[in-house]
Amino acid sequence: MLIAIPSDSPGGLDAAISEHFGHAAAFTIVSVDDGQVGEIEVMENGGHEQGGCMAPVMLLKEKGVETLLAGGIGGRPLAGFQQVGIAVHSSAS
Repeated sequence: MLIAIPSDSPGGLDAAISEHFGHAAAFTIVSVDDGQVGEIEVMENGGHEQGGCMAPVMLLKEKGVETLLAGGIGGRPLAGFQQVGIAVHSSAS
């Protein structure tokens, strides 16, 4: 399973989780299989320039992400993740 974590800086698992999904500087992508952490990759967040709120949603979908762990997330990107089948868990829920 691939899990994405939006962060305030591109520091991987050492970076602080972004409290606002749309302002995340990067996404830490973590592969988890049978409860074991595998490969970890950091991807820069391209932002909202083209595609609005759906641009980062589609970036993570194309990467194969299945779950997003976020500090906070707005209604539009949340609906986008639900539309493409990515589970979202946030500190607000």
